[in-house]
Amino acid sequence: MQNTRSLPSVIPGPEIMEVMGYLDSNTAPQIEEDVMLCIQSGSREMILDCARLNYITGAGMRAMLTMSRAMRAVEGRFGVCGLQPQVKAMLEACGYDRIIPIYESRDEAVTTLTA
Repeated sequence: MQNTRSLPSVIPGPEIMEVMGYLDSNTAPQIEEDVMLCIQSGSREMILDCARLNYITGAGMRAMLTMSRAMRAVEGRFGVCGLQPQVKAMLEACGYDRIIPIYESRDEAVTTLTA
């Protein structure tokens, strides 16, 4: 299965990056780099839209944690939304839901992060 991703949106508000397919040791470094570039460019609100993320490994989870910490280090806000049930269960089982805000939908994430 091919993994694809899109660049952050250009609409006003938080940067939204769609993560599709797998978030693993092959794909996580590039997504993490994209988020870091956004932070370096001045972004202070970031949402990972995971509605089309089917599978996550420990490497993907570590990347999410790294992205969240990097955003927090610049006093920014980071969250994920649209998690598939199996991905959400994995994050919750590891306690990531206590560190990284998880939103049901993109609209909820945008509304909360911009409030």
